[in-house]
Amino acid sequence: MAFRVIPHQPIDEELRRVLKEEMTSAAEQLRLSAKGNGDEAIHEARKSVKKIRAVLRLLEGELGGVYDEKSIAFRQIGRTLSELRDAGAMVETFDGLRKRYANQVDGRVWTALRRILLRRKRETEKTVDTETVFRSFPDDLETMATQVDGWLQSRDTGFGMFAPGFEKAFRRGRRAMQKARKRPTPENFHEWRKRIKDHWYHVRLLTRVWGEMMEAYGGVLNDMQTWLGDDHNLFVLEQIVAGEEGVQDLLSVMKRHQEQLREQTFIAGARVYQTKPKQLGRIVKFLWNAPLEKAEVIGEL
Repeated sequence: MAFRVIPHQPIDEELRRVLKEEMTSAAEQLRLSAKGNGDEAIHEARKSVKKIRAVLRLLEGELGGVYDEKSIAFRQIGRTLSELRDAGAMVETFDGLRKRYANQVDGRVWTALRRILLRRKRETEKTVDTETVFRSFPDDLETMATQVDGWLQSRDTGFGMFAPGFEKAFRRGRRAMQKARKRPTPENFHEWRKRIKDHWYHVRLLTRVWGEMMEAYGGVLNDMQTWLGDDHNLFVLEQIVAGEEGVQDLLSVMKRHQEQLREQTFIAGARVYQTKPKQLGRIVKFLWNAPLEKAEVIGEL
C-alpha cells in the first residue's frame, strides 16, 4: 500500500501499518540489491528508512524511550546505506551538470572527472561491510516490523496523536529556513533540507485527507527538498574535484547553479512557511475530522 494513512481510521493502527510496510519493503530491497539489482534497490531501501525515521519523529512524544532506541538503530542503517548511495549520487549529479552545461566546460575535463568519480564509487563499495547491509539489515528490519505493535500505547487514536509531531516538524522547518537565510552555509542548507523532508513525508501520509490540494502542497515540498538535495550534492562534488586540473570553469558553473537552486527554494519556502504551525495544525485537524466531501472547503495553503 502507498505511504498514506486512511482518513477516519484509528491513526495508531494506520501508523503501525505504515511502519511495518516500509520496514518490510526496505528488507526486500536490500535482498534484491544483494542479488545484483544494485544502486536502484539501495536507493529504494534508503528512501524507506527515511520514511520510517520521519514517522518516528512524528510520534516522538508518544513513543517515549522507544523513540531514542529506534531512532539510533534506523539512523545507523541510514548512514551505512548513504555511504553506498552517495558515491553513486555524485556520478548522477555530475552527469546532470554535463548534460546541462556541456559546452561551458572542456570536454576532456568532463571525461577525466567522470573516470575519477566512477573509481571513487567502486572504492567506496569495496569498503562497506556488505555482509551487514545485505544480511543483517534485512533481518533486523523484519524483526523490528514484528515489534511495532508494542511501540504505540496511546489512548488517543485520532489526530491528537499526530498533531504535536506534525506541528513540531513544520516549526523546525521554519527555523531552519531562517537560519539558512541568516547564515547561508552548506551545513545550514542541508539541515533545512532534512526538516523540509520530514514535513513532506508527514504531508504525504495525509494526502488522502486533502486530495488534490494536499498533492499540490506536497509537490512544492518535494521540489524544495530536491533542489536542496542537488545543492548538497554540488557542495560534496566540489570537495571531490576542487584539486583536479582544469576545473575552474566547472566550479564556476556549479556555483551559479547552486545560487539558482537556493534562490528558488527561498521563494517557495516563503510561501510554505507563511502559515504558522498552530494554524496549520488546526487546518489539518479540521480536515481529518471533517466528512471527506467537505474537506475541499479549506483553501489556506
